[in-house]
Amino acid sequence: MPDNKPIMPIPAAHQQLIFASEMNYAPVLSIAIPTYQRFDLLKETLASVFALEFAIPVEVLIVDNDPNQPELALAEMTKFDEYNFSYYKNHDNLGMFGNWNQCLNLAKGKYITLLHDDDVLLPEFAQQMNRLLKQGSLD
Repeated sequence: MPDNKPIMPIPAAHQQLIFASEMNYAPVLSIAIPTYQRFDLLKETLASVFALEFAIPVEVLIVDNDPNQPELALAEMTKFDEYNFSYYKNHDNLGMFGNWNQCLNLAKGKYITLLHDDDVLLPEFAQQMNRLLKQGSLD
């Protein structure tokens, strides 16, 4: 059996916060979205997340593994100006697994969903999370 090695945290200096909505609450659920040069898919993913209605505080964060063109990221996200989310850019490309770890390191919620930029959440996701958390089934 392989040894279980701890995930090494990536220092905060390795990413830049490009955009963040003000959060006045501690999130229960973090929806962390790793991305790399796929704004069209990312927009579909975000639309699926923002269409959901959660009964719990939710944090949405995007971690962009492309260190270039932060102004492009801001321009591409204008469609979602009215929603609360944070957008980070890594200073260096950390590779796929490094970016996933970065998502986990930045997430503040008690529970974390890693949602890739080419995936969408079904409406039932919010309903199930609301139900499970109300029942205390996730603890």
